[in-house]
Amino acid sequence: MDARWTRWLGAARRGASPGARTLRDPGTGGPVGDPLSGSPENHIIMPRRTVPEPFALKVGTRIRELRKERGLSLGKLADACYLSKGHLSSVEHGLAAITIQTIERLAFGFGVPPLYLLTFAADDERAKTAELLRGMSNAEVRKIRRRIQEETGARVKRG
Repeated sequence: MDARWTRWLGAARRGASPGARTLRDPGTGGPVGDPLSGSPENHIIMPRRTVPEPFALKVGTRIRELRKERGLSLGKLADACYLSKGHLSSVEHGLAAITIQTIERLAFGFGVPPLYLLTFAADDERAKTAELLRGMSNAEVRKIRRRIQEETGARVKRG
């Protein structure tokens, strides 16, 4: 068995993605903890593609648009999401393998639900409506929701 295969198996047994790297603290050289989970898990940097994957590029474009819309630099958003700047850049360009954890961290950094990063107004009428509602206050959204409920008789199911 060659050395690459041995490293791959070792990473898989430890629960890491094969080929993934641990983000290290430049001061201590130790792994950087995960402040979102409160556990000592490490930041994971996923392997980078050389050609953008179409859906990943679409998600990345959405993330870049949101970042610019909010006036955030790549570094500031990366810090807010506990991601490396390089990984965030790869995500924006559709070159990174996007994990659920990455989507969750980005949603946390933007202060939006994770689904918001994965829906596109051009593809779905509901997403177009959500895009309009996003710019409104909660009071305006409640008024519109009540009006829709009155006209359709629909009710929102509570978990």
